[in-house]
Amino acid sequence: VVVVKKRHHFHSYECMECGAVYRQAVPHDLKEENQYGSGVKSLALLLMDMGNVSVNKACRIMEGLSQQEIHPSGGYIIKQQKKAAKALECFEKELLNEITRQEILYWDDTVIMISTARGCLRFYGTENLALYKAHLHKDKEGIDSDGILPVLPVETVVMHGHNKVNYNETYSFSNIECNAHLLRDLQKIKDNLPDHAWAGEMKDFINNIYKEREQAITEGHESFTEEKEESIFRKLNQLLLKGIGNNKNNDSYYDNEERKLLNRIAKYKSNYFAWVTNFELPFTNNLSERSLRGTKSKMKISGQFQSLEYAEYYASVKSYIETCYRNGID
Repeated sequence: VVVVKKRHHFHSYECMECGAVYRQAVPHDLKEENQYGSGVKSLALLLMDMGNVSVNKACRIMEGLSQQEIHPSGGYIIKQQKKAAKALECFEKELLNEITRQEILYWDDTVIMISTARGCLRFYGTENLALYKAHLHKDKEGIDSDGILPVLPVETVVMHGHNKVNYNETYSFSNIECNAHLLRDLQKIKDNLPDHAWAGEMKDFINNIYKEREQAITEGHESFTEEKEESIFRKLNQLLLKGIGNNKNNDSYYDNEERKLLNRIAKYKSNYFAWVTNFELPFTNNLSERSLRGTKSKMKISGQFQSLEYAEYYASVKSYIETCYRNGID
């Protein structure tokens, strides 16, 4: 067998007036037997990155949908992640710039597996924007390299689930804490220390105040009255003091957890209950949690990412698809 390797050159021409590029046509006999268009490629990405389907199942689904007309290989589908991510570099830069201009920003992160090691997928966004970033480690260095939190001005409010790195003195923005996390922590104390009534009372009180706020917003009010605000914080302080009295200061696990929670609420009270004084601020960080939930499903199905590089490709494609979806774009 004699192998003859031939290279064919096809020229492109650029219009000197408008800059449009014209490429010489490639003869059909030199093209691959199967040419997949943008519909096949986008379906493959959608199945993997939004449907959390494994690569081999994505191949089988696409074969079934086409009634066995196309048979994409796993390698072909995986390559689409890299190609799409490279094509989205400009989009990502514009998305990042837009996110840094938001008045209220949500962010959170979750653990992902990258080549048998624990990595991190981070989300920044709003109701209309979604930016994902992948990292090998869950640390401040990765946050700073994302180029978002370090550049936010004092006027920006950042919602998170008690990420203590946010309180670093090098950052300028304001912090508000997720009350869904707080309610879950109060429920744990209530379940494991049933004699400590403060936790259940505080949980019920927070839920009731939130319902009152929603009713007030429905009626067109922009805030509680000063007297109402004072009574709310007075009651919260009373419940904190009751909790301190209930805490036994012994070495049991849940008493220690209760002590930590009491100290955290006392220290970050204004961050937890900013929604009481400003009706425009959110109550929870559920938007970030929902945005990351699909990735946890993907980890259960796929196990891990092959490398940080491919985790970053996944983050880029997911940022694009999710942002399009939030803005009504197919």
